[in-house]
Amino acid sequence: MTEQTARARWEDLNDEEKRVLEGHVGPGWLPQWFCNKMTGLFRRLYEIAVQERHDFGYMVGGNADFRYKCDRKLLEMMRADCDRFNGEKKRLACFVSDLIYLVVRLFGWLSFNWRERSLNRDEFRLELEKKRLELEQGTENKGKWLLLLLTIPPLLIFSLISYLWFKLLPVFIPLSRKKTPLKPSNLPPDTQDV
Repeated sequence: MTEQTARARWEDLNDEEKRVLEGHVGPGWLPQWFCNKMTGLFRRLYEIAVQERHDFGYMVGGNADFRYKCDRKLLEMMRADCDRFNGEKKRLACFVSDLIYLVVRLFGWLSFNWRERSLNRDEFRLELEKKRLELEQGTENKGKWLLLLLTIPPLLIFSLISYLWFKLLPVFIPLSRKKTPLKPSNLPPDTQDV
């Protein structure tokens, strides 16, 4: 592959180009306040570069196989970040990473740059400049309210069910299983005399 046709790579970006991608978790068609909330949650649990690399892959675009690779890499990097925590926080981080992965797989096709071939470095710079201008002018999510209306209700329902599952799971499956010693009162009635 020549340099003109080679896919743009994260390692080739300079710091200024990476700054355009940072601090905006979520698709561009979501309202900025919602993305800010997602970014806050994301920063508490994961290295932010995880999300930036995923957004970079989505901007470079390509086919369904490349989208799957981007999403799978996102999950792997988030799961690796989960190892920084212990106990309940680790379980929460792993749960959130699985939830994010599921949502990205379900709705990411709306934001992915579908193309026959991925963008090369020069083409990516043009796309990045467009994104920077959209962010500066606040026009990034204009006119995409239908997408918002179609995806937010299922996301909220799914999030509520997931939250309840996460809160109720320890009730049904205790984290530590303590074995209670058998006492005569714990034994079935026909074995108490033995």
